[in-house]
Order: sequence, then C-alpha cells, then structure tokens
Amino acid sequence: MNTSTQAVFLSYASQDAEVARRICDALRAAGLDVWFDQSKLRGGEAWDASIRKQIKECALFVPIISANTQAREEGYFRLEWKLAVDRSHLMVDDKEFLLPVVIDAIGDANARVPEKFRDVQWTRLDAGVSVEAFAERARQLIEREVRPSASALVPGARLTQRARGSRWRWVAAGALALGLAGIATWVLLPILNPTQANFPRPAVAVIPFKVTGNAEVDAQIAEALTQDLTSALAQRMSLTEVVPHALVTSQQVNHLDPRRMGRELNATYLVMGEIRRPLGQVEITAQLVETSGARQLWTGRVASQESSATQNQAQLVRRLADRLAAEIASANSQRYAGTPASNASPIELVLHAGAVWARNNTSVVGSRDAQKWYDKALRIDPQYLPALVGQVAALGYELLFDPAVDAKKALREMDELSIRAVNLATTSRTVWETRADVLIRLRRWDAAFEALANAEKLGGIDDYRTDLGAELLNRTGQPQETLRLVERGLALDPPSQEMRGWLMLQQCHAYMALGRYDESILACERNVGTDDWWLPHLYLAAGYALKGDAAKAASERETLLELRPSASVAEYKKFYYSDNSAFIAQVERNLLAGLRKAGIP
Repeated sequence: MNTSTQAVFLSYASQDAEVARRICDALRAAGLDVWFDQSKLRGGEAWDASIRKQIKECALFVPIISANTQAREEGYFRLEWKLAVDRSHLMVDDKEFLLPVVIDAIGDANARVPEKFRDVQWTRLDAGVSVEAFAERARQLIEREVRPSASALVPGARLTQRARGSRWRWVAAGALALGLAGIATWVLLPILNPTQANFPRPAVAVIPFKVTGNAEVDAQIAEALTQDLTSALAQRMSLTEVVPHALVTSQQVNHLDPRRMGRELNATYLVMGEIRRPLGQVEITAQLVETSGARQLWTGRVASQESSATQNQAQLVRRLADRLAAEIASANSQRYAGTPASNASPIELVLHAGAVWARNNTSVVGSRDAQKWYDKALRIDPQYLPALVGQVAALGYELLFDPAVDAKKALREMDELSIRAVNLATTSRTVWETRADVLIRLRRWDAAFEALANAEKLGGIDDYRTDLGAELLNRTGQPQETLRLVERGLALDPPSQEMRGWLMLQQCHAYMALGRYDESILACERNVGTDDWWLPHLYLAAGYALKGDAAKAASERETLLELRPSASVAEYKKFYYSDNSAFIAQVERNLLAGLRKAGIP
C-alpha cells in the first residue's frame, strides 16, 4: 500500500468485507490508492500505530455505514471513525474529507454514527448509486484537492497543521482572528466616538424557528429557543449587532426570501432553522444565510435528549450560539479583508486585523500584521476594548511561536494592555479571563486565581474558564484538583476541538505529576488525536521512557524533534513551568526524569 497523502482510507465492520472489497476495487480501478485491511485479527500495538498513521495521512476517509455497524455497540471501526472525525476538526470547513457510504436502508436521523458524519453528504448505494459512480466522485475530489492553491505560496507559511496547535491558536487565530466573536462576551463600557458611532456594524437576525408538527408544545419550544438564541448571540458578539427578537417577530418576515428579510430587518445575516423531536430528542437544524446574495454560509445540527427539558434547552442554545458566533466571525473577516480607508473607524480596523490574521494564521506573520492594525485602532481610541484584547492575544501568540521575540518586553506590554482592559470593563468576564491568562504567564498565581474568580462570578464557568483553571491548578501543584476540573470542563461539551485538546493536555500533565503513567499516556494520545502539536509528544516520550518502553519513547522523541527541533528540558521550563515548590517536586520526580531517560536534551 502506498502511504501517499492521496490515498483513500476504507473503514468498515468485518461483516461488510464483501461490499468493502467491491468499493475498494472500484476505487482502485479509478486510479486511486486505497487502504483496505482484510486481516481478520485487528488490534495490537503495531496495527494500532499503522491505522493512526494512515488516517492521519489519507486524502479521503470513507466509512461504510450498514445494518452491521448499526447493530454493533463496539468495534474497531468506531475507533477509526473517531480518529477521522478528530482530524477533520483541524481542517477548514469546506474541505471534503469525510465521505460516508450507506449500503443499507439506514436513515441519517437514527444512524449510530458520529455527529460530524451528518454534516456531510452521504452516498447511498442502497438507493441505486453505483460503486463506479462513487469511485469517480472520490477521484474528482482528490484531484481538486491536490491542485496547488495560492495560500501554498505565501512566504512564511511553513508550519504544519499539527505544529500550530495550542490553546493560544484557538483563542488568537481561531476566535480573535475571526473578528473576536468567538470569545467576545465583554461589555463595551466606553462611549463610542463619532467615527465608531457612524460606522454600521454587521447585523444578524434570528428568524423564528419552524417546527415539524403543529403541536402547541413544539411551537412553545421553538419560541423559547429562538428568544434564548437571540440573547446568547448578543452576549457573545460585540462587533456584530443582533436584531432584537421583538423587532423580528413584528415584521412578519417571509421565510422564503432572505433578501427581503435582510432589507426589512437591516440585517447582514439571518439565522434560520427547524426544530424536530425524533425518538426522545430535541434536534435543531440551523442555517446561516448572507442576505445580500441569499447565500448559505453554514448549516449544522445540534441535538439533545429530552430527559431534562430546561437543562438541555440551555445546552442546545449554548452549543448552537458558540458555533454560529464563530461562523459569523469568519464571515466578517472575509467582508473586511480589504485594506481599510485612511479614515477607518476602530471597528473597521479590528475587523481587518482579524481578517489578515485569519489569512496568515500558519505563522507569526499573521499575528504581527494584526498587531499593526490593533495598534492603529488604539491610536484612534486608546479605550477600545476589542483592540486591547486582540493585541494581548496577538502578542501571546507571537510569544509562543517566535523564538526570537523579546519575551520580557512582550509580557510587559500584555500586562499593561490587560490592566487597561480590566480598568475599563470590570463587569466583563472575557476581560477578566484575558487578565488571568497574562497573570499565569507572569507566574502571579494568587492574582490569577482572583481574576478567574471574578470571571466566574460574572458569567459562570465555561470552556475557556475550565482551561485556564486547570492550567493554574497544575502549575500550583494541585493535580488532583486539576483532574476534577478537567472532567467538569469536558462535560460541558467544548465547542472547539483545540479547547478539548488543551483540557486533555492538562489531564495528561496531572496524571504525570501523580506518577500515573498509563493514564497520562492515554490522555496525551487523546490530545494528539484532537490537536496534534509538539507538547503532548514531549509528555509521551517521558511517559514511555518511565514505563521502560524504549522503542516507543524513541519514536515519540523523533516526532517531537520533527515538530519542534529546539525542544529540550530547558525550553519546556521556559514554556510551561512554575516557581511553586510542589509543582517543581512533581515535575522533577516524574516528567523531567522521563525526558532525560528518553534522551531529550
């Protein structure tokens, strides 16, 4: 088998081997390489490593969905599905990587598949599509993907996808670089200057959701969810206006004409959706539509059990609001990618900063460009909160990924900017979270705990809060408390895979600090499957060395040095260390001893 990145990975239950063979033959006849396992005995360390490598490198992942997969609660194919979904979260939204094939009459509503599978188009062989037609579609998809793109020629864009993974990549290049909507929950207390006041911000309107039936209870659920989603979006976005629910309902909007609705509501975007209640679930299918061209920008589905209506409604709204806020931020970044006019307002400058950062988030080039625009916004209005928080994020990103950066100078500036933000918005949760992150970097532990307590009082614990709290507990030598907080954070269903990955890394560190090497390795393997970058491989090298598995330790050391040639014990101390005596004792006894045993310089 050719391990080229243009290969197709075929995943199936063993009972479907005959159909899988037919699909494999058709794909190979179309000129494609196919990873098709015919061994009856799956599992084992060598096999597991091979599977992970193939899924990490393949161009298309083809899961075969059948009555057999439907009936099996466990199976190796389910691990393959999870690994593929985890990898897909690192990809841009428009990349076609998952290509499910259905061979029996299985409906997507009740199929026992990962939720991500429902977001892509299924090929139904049971409905008459030939394997040859499917193979031709796969060939066209791969040919389209391998054509060189302009982004591949951008100077400086040389870091691999996994080398970029980190908590700050999500905060900075994910949410902030996409217009700050992903984490923008702060209250804009300063009075806008005339330039800002006259600049029309993008606006989004949540159209009342449809229901599948005429039952009064369904209509009540739809009305409550629509109102709650409108409120949740307003809390998450400061750079995009949210049309009040009462105004939307008073207009008697026409669901069939997005352009007309956009004109009537003065809205740039519409959120439209449908609520269904299949098999004891509440399920929302939502769309984000750009009104001027009636273009669908995004569609997605969230679902929850009905066992606790109030709790599940809040969870559905939170998950959907998080996803929509990120998509709206991404759309805004594209709208403001052009160079602003000389008289641009701070809002325009901040949106443009997010756009240029998103365009160049493969290297520190993007964060440096963004800093220039944040600085211009602050020269116009030194009290403009989005620019203050954005500049902190950009400096933090550069601090992590540019070895030549003046760390002391960057930290001083981050400290000063975050203090200014707190003084301007003491009632903003995100501002306090930003301040807490800076304080952790400055190793001012008590002040960081106080800042996080202030954040929690203002808005309740969320994914970013659990992430910061777990890191702070680890760095102050409290791994047992870390594990409890990580469990809580993961139970909240983080909207970002990178955030889930960072929580798993904190879990990996906590287990390592406790000398529980097997559990530490498992947590870090999960982290690698979610957000593959250099730090979890450092922990894995130490863990395997401490367990006496020299071969795996050597393999992880090679991967680590490939991702981070400068990796060393000294660099780890610079990146993730503490002056807390309990932390130092735990790390010296376990992690650092393992790194030295693994041959890390």
